[in-house]
Amino acid sequence: MNNKKSKILIVTDHYFPSENAGGPLISIKNLVLNFKDKFDFSIYTRNHDVNSSETLKDIEFDKWVKYESTDVFYASHFHLVEIRKMVKNFDDIYLNSFFSPLTISFLLATVFLRKKLIIAPRGEFSPRALKLKSFKKNCYIKFFKHFLNKTNVIFQSTSPEETSNILSIFPKQNVYVAQNIPDFPEYGSLNQAGSECLKLIHHSRIVPKKNLLYFLELLNLINIQRKVEFLIYGNIEDQAYWKQCQREIEQIENPLLSVVYLGALKSSDKFECLSKSHVGVQPTLGENFGHSIFECFASNLHVVVGIDTPWQDLNSNEVGINLTLDKVSDSKKLEDYIETFEINNKNKKAYNYALKKYKTILKTSNYNELFSSVESQKTF
Repeated sequence: MNNKKSKILIVTDHYFPSENAGGPLISIKNLVLNFKDKFDFSIYTRNHDVNSSETLKDIEFDKWVKYESTDVFYASHFHLVEIRKMVKNFDDIYLNSFFSPLTISFLLATVFLRKKLIIAPRGEFSPRALKLKSFKKNCYIKFFKHFLNKTNVIFQSTSPEETSNILSIFPKQNVYVAQNIPDFPEYGSLNQAGSECLKLIHHSRIVPKKNLLYFLELLNLINIQRKVEFLIYGNIEDQAYWKQCQREIEQIENPLLSVVYLGALKSSDKFECLSKSHVGVQPTLGENFGHSIFECFASNLHVVVGIDTPWQDLNSNEVGINLTLDKVSDSKKLEDYIETFEINNKNKKAYNYALKKYKTILKTSNYNELFSSVESQKTF
């Protein structure tokens, strides 16, 4: 009997100790942690953080090293010949992005090797995400379809909605649903914020997709009659977009409302920081999962959530509100929500909501089937 574990090469633009790459790092870390006994994982990534030319501290690069017991290759560059030689040592290649240059490089390097390629688009096929830089994306999609009859490709989605988005572009391609596995805090780090001021918090990358500007515009439209503090954390990836946000912040005249930017939030500090607020603000244009949203719930925060996410049952569970991106209705909804929100740290509805979701994710994670799946059909 052969008990040899399949060798999986995970390819991702950034990995720990990177601090600014968002949810995919958490998904990958917890995937490896939960399934390392069944599969032999290695990780190929860049040797720097998002929007930084500085190499990661205390990391050797262009060679295989151990990071928290996992083999990781931190690359300073990537060439097709080197990639082609490397992938011959692995059974499956797990690509964390569809549009990343790294994904393109691995597709080109493996086109005739008949390796199984698993692509996790991470929400990149949501309608609103596709509208950003749409011309380039549409050209690449057409280019990619020509490779499908030469490669063994399957897709991973994390929700029925994302499956529909993938199949709308590749209607005959195999898609496996396997949910992201989030971080979950210790019970003691739950909401500890005081009651004298309603504290809102946004912790996410500052880019148009996360839609922070829209929420700031709503704050300028509503009449707040209680003391509110809005704390913004996040790596500024789009300077022009952040300048728009700053201009909107400067227009706030209500003395009861303060808005403060506090820089990027380290992964190790996130739950402690979240525990000092009451309401998470995630007005995103679309998420296949939304780690920052889940982390708010897990810290017992209610959340204001945007559209095109799996989190559409907030009102029925009394753990937040969903925006519609209609300013008239959203401003009325947000104003009512802020004015009527009751600060009660003993109420654990949001935490219990997250705990139920977390247990379901662990119970139904479909990664065994994803990595053990038979060869996908060549249907294009």
